[in-house]
Amino acid sequence: VYYNGDVCFQKEAADKHGPWYRLTPRYRQMLAFEKAVFSPASSTQILSISEREKHCYQAVYGTQEERFHELPAGIDKARIRGACERVGRSRAGVERGVGNDHVVIITVGSDFRRKGVDRALKALAALPEADRSRCLLWVVGEGNIPRYRRIAASLGVGRLVDFMGGRSDVPELLAAADILFHPAVSETAGNAILEGLVAGLPVIVSASAGFSYHVSRAQGGIVVDDIPYAQVGFDEALRRLVADARYRRALGENGWKYADRVDLYRRPQAAMDIIEAVAGSTRDANLA
Repeated sequence: VYYNGDVCFQKEAADKHGPWYRLTPRYRQMLAFEKAVFSPASSTQILSISEREKHCYQAVYGTQEERFHELPAGIDKARIRGACERVGRSRAGVERGVGNDHVVIITVGSDFRRKGVDRALKALAALPEADRSRCLLWVVGEGNIPRYRRIAASLGVGRLVDFMGGRSDVPELLAAADILFHPAVSETAGNAILEGLVAGLPVIVSASAGFSYHVSRAQGGIVVDDIPYAQVGFDEALRRLVADARYRRALGENGWKYADRVDLYRRPQAAMDIIEAVAGSTRDANLA
């Protein structure tokens, strides 16, 4: 049984690299690993978290439909909602001087390049001055912080951005925020997107992110088409949400209600059920 949390390597390599890359030892080894799992000749059962990526693997390898087992997400609803029950700004916001007139934008995720942190910084810089001056951007996760601090400074928004590093109090930070911004360049799923919906935050997300379809279904934010990439889409989405508090609240309420009626939580239990079923069928076949 294989847990499929990655994008299709062969397709990504074809999209992003030239023919010389396919001569490297790394490419050959990674491709061999992937074929061992997804080839039609393999008997491996696949725990899948992204419908879109499943279709990519099937297009590349012809993997049989019945070998894929869809998993729900594994969001900790109780912890996020517990943090959101506090009245007004949470302690995380108060500690950082967040006032009632501030608009806090949060990005969550490590690997800043893949998560599109530069896209968020550019969108912040593109806001009209009156709106930009009351915004704060919290960047949560591990990445090359010095490099992205320089990018923020070069865009003139360095004083508005707090690079927080990896954190254990993400639910509390979500409770203190107004907008979740997830302009990922490449993302198989994106649990942070769902955490934003659970927290009742309007979400701006790139269509490249696997879980962006939840935002569309929930009507809980703005999905920006980023293929081909155009920064203006992210700029306009952020400008609209920052300027319109009523619109932010309406989208956030939609996401909150969606998170109450859709299973975004049972991934560990569902994975256990599938593994036990596979083990049981293998045992029965061996006995036969």
